[in-house]
Amino acid sequence: MCALLAVWVIPMSVEAVIFLGTDDPDHNTTAPDGELAGSGWQYLGKWGVFLGTVIGPHHFITARHVGGTIGEAFHYHGKRYVATAYYEVGSADLRIWEVCELFPEPYAPLYPSGDEEGKKLVVFGRGTRRGEEVWLDTRQGREHRGWLLGGSDNRWRWGENIVTTIKDISESDEEFLPGELQYLVADFDRDGDADEAHLSAGDSGGAVFIKSEGRWALAGVNFGTEGPFNTIPDGDGFFGALFDVGGFYVEHNDEWVYLRDRQKDIASAFFATRISNYLDGIQDVLNGVAEPEARQPAVWFSRELGGQYEPEVNQETRESSQTIVLPLGEGMRFYRLVGCVEYVVEDFTLQGETLILHYRLRWSKRCSIR
Repeated sequence: MCALLAVWVIPMSVEAVIFLGTDDPDHNTTAPDGELAGSGWQYLGKWGVFLGTVIGPHHFITARHVGGTIGEAFHYHGKRYVATAYYEVGSADLRIWEVCELFPEPYAPLYPSGDEEGKKLVVFGRGTRRGEEVWLDTRQGREHRGWLLGGSDNRWRWGENIVTTIKDISESDEEFLPGELQYLVADFDRDGDADEAHLSAGDSGGAVFIKSEGRWALAGVNFGTEGPFNTIPDGDGFFGALFDVGGFYVEHNDEWVYLRDRQKDIASAFFATRISNYLDGIQDVLNGVAEPEARQPAVWFSRELGGQYEPEVNQETRESSQTIVLPLGEGMRFYRLVGCVEYVVEDFTLQGETLILHYRLRWSKRCSIR
């Protein structure tokens, strides 16, 4: 791994768990059991095509770069929870979303200490399968080095790995302060167990759990992988789960850099934002101390009075003018405002095929959405 870190290959956002030992699409698609029972699956929900982890009565956490909007539904244990506010945690690729409804207990504990290195982890993701084999022509002959990314099926999967090291970006980029960006790094080793896992292009926002004092705790949020790689110093290259990148070119500062092939493997790695480095900021959100980046009402609609309401996906909230802009839609529609405080619609205007709702805050008591 040291050769890669010397170059510092920038992690790219990722989507799914790939296994060393199998390409079976049904492998590890149900909750872990045995010694891995309770290792995090039960805290995960769907946020669009990505995952989020419930960490408190009204909050879940995911990667900032996966996006999402206020008014979007988080699907957890068969129910929908509408997002009404979000919080950032410093410069980290973390975003905490707030919902009005009460999540059922228990909530994922947060990994408390800085001793992750060398510990076993369980990682969860959603997306692609293992693709075609990657081979490299060497002096010793043609060698198998890993796999390309396969097709996406958006199924939850889990895998195992070991925290190889902790990466602080300030060590390789002076633009960042020490502790500003820290990641758990896990190598994809050729001699790992069958469930040895790498990530690929929907795994972002998924979770890494490590056991702490007898219980599994959230230690990381999936961020990215190393890559792209190439066999020549030109072109776009490719992304893959490689257990040896020696002899390939890697992209660094928009240039292809050759990694000399060595007798010892140079494993590629995945990265997860290190939760223990950001505990204070996360706890400020859970304790109600932090101010959200945005807190707005969201529009839900039904096609019949008293019917089932669902989020309006194309809404645009303009907080400064307290207006919500959305397409008029087809047929009869009934609208309601959803928020953790009570909002009322003062009036509305029509501009062609656009509906503009004007709202105001009525009172500040937390409310439930039914």
